[in-house]
Amino acid sequence: MFTCFTVKAQFTQQWVNSFCCFDTLGPHTFSYPLGRYIQQDTLTLSYFEDNIQLFKKLDLDTGNDIQTSVLSNDTVQSPFYYGGGTTRIANHYITSLIKYDTNSGIIKLYHNSVDENLSTDWTNEITVSNGSISAPQSNLAETDFFTSVVSDSVRVYKFGLNGMFQWMIAKPLLSTNSNDKPSIYRNSLDEIVVYIRNANATLTDFSTRLIKISGSSGAVLKDTIYSHTTGTSHIAFQQGDTLNIAFISSAGHFISSVNIDMITMNEIKNFTSNIACFDELEKFAVDSITDQYYIKSNSSFYGFSSQDSTLFKISLVPEAQGQYDFSDIAFNQQRVFLAYSYFNTTNTPVNNDILVLAIDKFNGTIIGSASYNDSRNTDENYLQHYLDTNAYYVMYANNFDNASILQEETQLGIIKYNFQPQSILDIQSNEHVFFFPNPFQNKVSVHFTIASNPLSYAVYNILGELIKQDYITHSKMLDFETLKHGVYSIIFRFQNSKTTVMRMVKI
Repeated sequence: MFTCFTVKAQFTQQWVNSFCCFDTLGPHTFSYPLGRYIQQDTLTLSYFEDNIQLFKKLDLDTGNDIQTSVLSNDTVQSPFYYGGGTTRIANHYITSLIKYDTNSGIIKLYHNSVDENLSTDWTNEITVSNGSISAPQSNLAETDFFTSVVSDSVRVYKFGLNGMFQWMIAKPLLSTNSNDKPSIYRNSLDEIVVYIRNANATLTDFSTRLIKISGSSGAVLKDTIYSHTTGTSHIAFQQGDTLNIAFISSAGHFISSVNIDMITMNEIKNFTSNIACFDELEKFAVDSITDQYYIKSNSSFYGFSSQDSTLFKISLVPEAQGQYDFSDIAFNQQRVFLAYSYFNTTNTPVNNDILVLAIDKFNGTIIGSASYNDSRNTDENYLQHYLDTNAYYVMYANNFDNASILQEETQLGIIKYNFQPQSILDIQSNEHVFFFPNPFQNKVSVHFTIASNPLSYAVYNILGELIKQDYITHSKMLDFETLKHGVYSIIFRFQNSKTTVMRMVKI
């Protein structure tokens, strides 16, 4: 007998590790992580607070500290770090930071490397500017490139062996209103593509500007503004040699996207949906398994098929601190994971908490959620999240006031969640079922490696209604020509009474 089913799950908090909390009279910049890396059961985290850059190693099973290393603490010139990134290559962690010395007014690019034991390999500094810096930002592509906006130009820096400076190129900004932080991407030809928005004459709409640079010489190969990206709220996602850009169109405020080949720098696709959006787009990602793509705005989450048809739109609790949201969208085989800071009106006093969600990536059903509020009931601002095979980790920043010294303190923390299913259908594996193509048009081929013989299958729509059922042989071509376009669940049943559930999309 075939029955309707629902899939539910829950997040269980396993541990919280809070750190990086200072009691000083000086003003604090906002602390945030520069990079995090997992090797087996150890997390290595790079982060900074004011004039200090630190590394920390945590035990992922217990959340306990293994090692903490202070890499820089220059109190003579009272520097502040504004933006940067850390990347890992060949058992070394390489970091670039914008460093502002308040006494001298000099802005420097601070470049360093530590080994696996968190011992310093080398450090290097170069002067960036003797004046103000606008929207400082670092975005390392692999190990040796850095980009920033300085005064009225976009700059790219190249470093070589031991962090030695090789070259710098500067391209003037085409609009005085372009306060975006540039992003840097690397294609398969070792060329650098710098992304930044360009404002129009009325300073109301923006277009994507891409600057392609030779990774070896620093020569500018192409500098292009893409007219099909005119609008607001641009976000980009790299997929191989394709840069996918999502934005809100200037005409009608529709969610739109443009795909650009990073080798030829030509548009290979542009698409405008029929979904209007009047808040900010914040996240954009493409699922490598299905080629479906997902967009999160301040208050909604959208799923689109690889053919640009809408899979779903769901409403979310609105974002409270989008400027601190530094992560992308996480995936596993069946789910999308989101984490962000939201304004929790049930708190006293009212403030920001962290909300985490697990969403069915085919139909948008929220199948798990949890919120986090620290013991002091103070603001939590979401920063990063990451997913491994066994757990889900969320990093947050916490700002609170210390009344004894009348000074705001800043703290970072990591929360580990176990994602536990509440339905047996949610935990069954499909590793013994090979089902392709998916998405499909009419027919799919299915093969089984499980010892027990398959008996039958059933197909349900997203409402849980039975659409089709039939008996099946060991390997078979299934005909779904009569199904309408959409997302379905298919349940395979075997002689040993086990079942396997899979999602499928007809296009």
